[in-house]
Amino acid sequence: LPGLIPFGSDGSTLVSSSDRTRFNVFELPVLGKYYFRRESKVQPFALTGYTFRNALAESDETFIVRNTGTGNTSAVRSKTSDWTGLDIGASFGAGVRWKIGRVSVAPEVRYTRWGSHPNIGFKKNQADVLLGITF
Repeated sequence: LPGLIPFGSDGSTLVSSSDRTRFNVFELPVLGKYYFRRESKVQPFALTGYTFRNALAESDETFIVRNTGTGNTSAVRSKTSDWTGLDIGASFGAGVRWKIGRVSVAPEVRYTRWGSHPNIGFKKNQADVLLGITF
């Protein structure tokens, strides 16, 4: 069959392979907020602090091998999971809190610049748009 890759000296041929990597990311921001116009119903605020990030990287690889001599086909599956190193980033942001009776709505924009050793698959700059609702 064309396109098949010889795999072993025993006549094995690699028929197909697949690889999937997934990250489950956990972030913990530790931030301080300063509210302007504290007595008003509309309160702009600024925030700053640090955000801690860790990720669980899960990889799933599958190889399907056919032995051309015997005609047998076998699948080899490998699953691994590993935690990335802890990353710390400096966070800055701004927003507005609206008080509507007992409910407050606070949209904000946050920027995080991650540390000198970013985790694999992540960039050093991160921007977030968030909406906080308290009651």
